[in-house]
Amino acid sequence: MSSTGDCTEPGLVVTVATLAGPGPDGIPQNCAVSVTADSVAGVPTAPLEPISPVQEGERDSTARSKSGSDHGSTRRPALDGIRALAVASVAIYHFGGGATSWLPGGFLGVDVFFVLSGYLITGLLLAEYHYRGRIDLLRFWVRRLRRLAPALLLMLLAVSAWIWWASPPDDYPKRRADIFWTVGYLANWHQIKISDTYFAAYGTASPLRHAWSLAIEEQFYLFWPTLLLILMWTGRRWLGRRTVPLPVLGRVDGGRLLVGVGGLIGAGLSLAWMIDHFDALYPSKTYYSTQGRVQELFVGVVLAVVIPRVRTIPSRVLTGLTGVGLTVLLLAVLLLPDSATSYYYGGALGVCLATAALVAGLEARPEGRLAAVFSWGPAVALGRISYGVYLWHWPLVVMIPVEGRSGVELVIRQGLRVLLTLGIAAASYRLVEQPVLRNRTVLQSPPRVIVAALVASALVIAVAVPSTALPGTIAEQMNKSSDQQCPTERIDHLVLCSWPLAANRADRPVGIAVMGDSTGRALRPGLDVWAARTGSSWVQAAWKQCTASGVMVLPNSNGADVPATTCHDQAPKLIDEALDTYRPPVVLVAEYWPNNRPLLVDGRTLPPGTAEHDAALRTGYLDLVDRVAAHGGRVVFLELPPPGNQLGREVATGRPAGHSRPPVLGNGRYVDGYNAVLRSVAAIRPASARTVSVTDLVCPGGACTALKNGTLIRYDGVHYTPGFSRYLTPILLQRMDLEPR
Repeated sequence: MSSTGDCTEPGLVVTVATLAGPGPDGIPQNCAVSVTADSVAGVPTAPLEPISPVQEGERDSTARSKSGSDHGSTRRPALDGIRALAVASVAIYHFGGGATSWLPGGFLGVDVFFVLSGYLITGLLLAEYHYRGRIDLLRFWVRRLRRLAPALLLMLLAVSAWIWWASPPDDYPKRRADIFWTVGYLANWHQIKISDTYFAAYGTASPLRHAWSLAIEEQFYLFWPTLLLILMWTGRRWLGRRTVPLPVLGRVDGGRLLVGVGGLIGAGLSLAWMIDHFDALYPSKTYYSTQGRVQELFVGVVLAVVIPRVRTIPSRVLTGLTGVGLTVLLLAVLLLPDSATSYYYGGALGVCLATAALVAGLEARPEGRLAAVFSWGPAVALGRISYGVYLWHWPLVVMIPVEGRSGVELVIRQGLRVLLTLGIAAASYRLVEQPVLRNRTVLQSPPRVIVAALVASALVIAVAVPSTALPGTIAEQMNKSSDQQCPTERIDHLVLCSWPLAANRADRPVGIAVMGDSTGRALRPGLDVWAARTGSSWVQAAWKQCTASGVMVLPNSNGADVPATTCHDQAPKLIDEALDTYRPPVVLVAEYWPNNRPLLVDGRTLPPGTAEHDAALRTGYLDLVDRVAAHGGRVVFLELPPPGNQLGREVATGRPAGHSRPPVLGNGRYVDGYNAVLRSVAAIRPASARTVSVTDLVCPGGACTALKNGTLIRYDGVHYTPGFSRYLTPILLQRMDLEPR
């Protein structure tokens, strides 16, 4: 079937806005028809295949349908207009940098897609059950594969090639995992597992971060048709052909009644789960979760059940509801920031109900003025390719960064993003998606479709593996982290511990305490070896983005985030606890974070590299030295070596991947000044403080390479890998006079 409704593709397209009453009679084969409440009973002679939903920019909304009035068959492009609004909102949000976009609520476009998906798919499944008395689940799932997989796999092939060409090689293990989980439509669970943040900065984001929503929809398509079939069968067994009178909805058969109730229960349970599991410190865990997001799909389910009766609502009331829905949706997209906690406490449901009201109004009044607005030609065209636009816009955001650009360069890059997104999406629609759907031979048989999908997926994996391969054992070294937090520690709750955890202090006396940030914790593998050999233990009082100085370190010049605030509030007390409890003879201070970040002192922001910044750190470190000395210990400050080369410079020479990652924070320009501060503290307190340098080990001959004899030194230019930590730590301890030379 073409977009104009001719009879060129086998199957029965049902306009879900009019699913009610008896089915059609004498439907021609291979022709798109409408099914309305006043159709006559019968069974279609052509095989009925569910047509793709919402986010995929499918043809449901442009099929010919009867409105139930005297107007006859008309085009129904308004749903494509809604798709266009949704995908444009998401793209503008991402193109503008997320929270900094002039459309801060643009991320809600995904919620609109979810409602449309639940609505269209449920309507088509209800229609199939009504006309055939059953649902061909295998054919439904195969149809999903034919509609969704080709464009997705094509995008994954392109992303794999880009990763090899331009992505930082130290990201290769993460990018390979991203591809594998996306192929399996499990990307949302993968992103939860790795603690990816949907709202984080885009500079180092995965080009497949957006695949989470595709995964949730596909998971819904997997379980919902089976559950709907069970509900329909149970309702028919319960009531037979009898109907149940309901307020407003009129008489509803038992099967549809159970489906509607199931949708309401599903939405309610999903909302309750989202409220109960929301964590303000990591909202993305809830945002990505299938359990919390299916409420939006279930709103579409309920809409599909009640939509046949919407036309009976008085015109004035229906117009008012539609207007309210559109107004609420537009205001949310324009004003609701991605940081709003209200989104997780019913806000998402409110947006979905507004979407449902808008869809209901457009479907019930296809001849109305609002439907004409949403049926505007360019909007319809964008809606048809919305699946491709969604697939391609985010990888292009990552591939064509605009951070730090301004003026003409910014305009050119943004224009390139838009043109490439639309061009590739249109080409994918015409050259890949539609030809696969229209194929009547090779890709018509379910077994052939499954085999083709498996072969294509294997091809993607076959391309992704060499595209993300690293020489030697580098990938294995990168997969092992040397930075490990104390048990039960959270981003908002710092914990003090000693290693080994179950050590008896009488048998394993504390020999050293490490204070600072994650760079200090990265010494753990070597310290564990030392503790096991000497029968001692060591204390970990180092935390992510923290500082032993006690000053407030800002992630940027505008304010503090959760780790910085937690460190400032909790670390000084825990340091005192460590000194009181363990009385370590030596405290090693190893940190990178405060040397290149602004400090907040007495309400003033002190930029790095300034005399005020250095003075604040010096004061904080002197206070720490005095506290340690009061407990009978001494402090050793580990001087910072210059930041190391990125791995790409040594394994991806000749490609942009060799120099694609931005330099580490501060680019090392504050390192010398920071080391001078440490030396000044040691000079002021020579009896209780000293500095130690390992720059000659980390950067032999002045070259801060990423590799040394096949061993990865610092996986990100700052943090030591486990292998290098085990090499470095014994020499460091010798220089601290804790090991014989």
